[in-house]
Amino acid sequence: MYGILTAAIVAALVVGALTPGVKRWAERIGAVDQPSARRINTKPMPRLGGVAILVGFLVAVILTVTVRQISSGQHNWTHEVIGLLVAVLLAALLGLADDLKDLAAKWQALGLVAIGIILFVFGVRIDGISNPFAGPLPAHYNPDVYWHALGLPVSLICTVVWVFVVTKTVDAIDGVDGLAAGVCAIAAATLALMSAQLHSADGPTLQRYDGPTLALIAAALMGFILV
Repeated sequence: MYGILTAAIVAALVVGALTPGVKRWAERIGAVDQPSARRINTKPMPRLGGVAILVGFLVAVILTVTVRQISSGQHNWTHEVIGLLVAVLLAALLGLADDLKDLAAKWQALGLVAIGIILFVFGVRIDGISNPFAGPLPAHYNPDVYWHALGLPVSLICTVVWVFVVTKTVDAIDGVDGLAAGVCAIAAATLALMSAQLHSADGPTLQRYDGPTLALIAAALMGFILV
């Protein structure tokens, strides 16, 4: 629990400290949303806040995951965690390019597909579907009853579609101040608390995932959202 709080606080502090400088930089280079009929802002708004968010998130994750690895003696920097950070970095660069150049929809879509493929290659993927009607887990887990594995082609498609749909859904609800941030903060907090209780023996999809490390990543996400 202390690690979760630390990740959230570090992300919030770094983002809060960097945001004023990023705001001045965006205004200086003209990366500003001007009021229009399609926008809800009534005054010019800087676009590049994602730069501060990215730095805060990376600092919090790198710091807390590294400290946990040193203190526990476990290998927490798995290729799944690295792949997730690579995908986050690519998503941030895609958003930055859109802020600066107003990318066409097709390039945004291709970027999201590329992010989904990167996650899949690094092992962050939808491997299968659990059976919600199988009842509570018994002492001896039977994957044939509780888990339906997907083949690699179907897994790739599901992963890419999931990334695309979730990203565009959050983008679609971003028209009202605080709505997207509130939804994402609640989701991140829930994921952090659930992941902190996961262990590799809990099921076939968790054998290569470290629940506490996922909790730190989700907590860092929650921390910068709440700033």
